[in-house]
Amino acid sequence: MPKKKVEKNEGFDEFLQETKIAPPSENRKKTSRNESSGLELLTFIEDEFRRLSKLCDFFDNKLRNSNMYSQTATLIAKQKDQNERTINSIVSEVNSPDSDLQKNIARMFDNHFKQI
Repeated sequence: MPKKKVEKNEGFDEFLQETKIAPPSENRKKTSRNESSGLELLTFIEDEFRRLSKLCDFFDNKLRNSNMYSQTATLIAKQKDQNERTINSIVSEVNSPDSDLQKNIARMFDNHFKQI
């Protein structure tokens, strides 16, 4: 250390020894806030690149598989069959004479269109 620095740090060195805090080393590289934030930004960009690459690979494989092994026609046929069964069960429920709909319609007509 230069002589001036030694004289300035004379009391400070004693304080550091008493409190057992190590003085900063002179050969340690000092990073500024801008350098550390630049490294953080670089790390973020690298991680984001990896994430987007994995997503790209995933969707590329997904599209290739969906084009090669399309299930659209099968799924549409199953859905149409299920819709037809549902409609048939609803119509059979509504058309039965004991259904609530038929009873309410009959009661409404009886109340409003009675012959006097």
